[in-house]
Amino acid sequence: MRECRDKYEYIFLQIGFCRPINIIGKTNKVDYICFKASVDAIVERKFDDKIQLVQIIDLPTPQFARGLSNTSEDVGSKDIAIIGCGAIGSKLAYHLFRTGFEKLTLIDSDQMLHITT
Repeated sequence: MRECRDKYEYIFLQIGFCRPINIIGKTNKVDYICFKASVDAIVERKFDDKIQLVQIIDLPTPQFARGLSNTSEDVGSKDIAIIGCGAIGSKLAYHLFRTGFEKLTLIDSDQMLHITT
């Protein structure tokens, strides 16, 4: 364990548990809590050292987004092409995705550079 101190700053611990019922937006009853602790605290057995909670972000599924926006399955499964991903096209793609559309084709001839505005 002492050689970990040279390579790593933190150790992560993830605990899984089953909920009695499904939560809105989850496809199963299993949920997770994740913590991180410093390697030094574990190696030196500093039991009063801080353990930090790590946030786990679940990305919504298209089915969940359709349910929130009340978009029907037949509409949400259509193929959509957006030509131009500038100020309007990018916002349109973002909102269509959040509404539950999962088959988006984005077409733009511009290159993504740090100087592109």
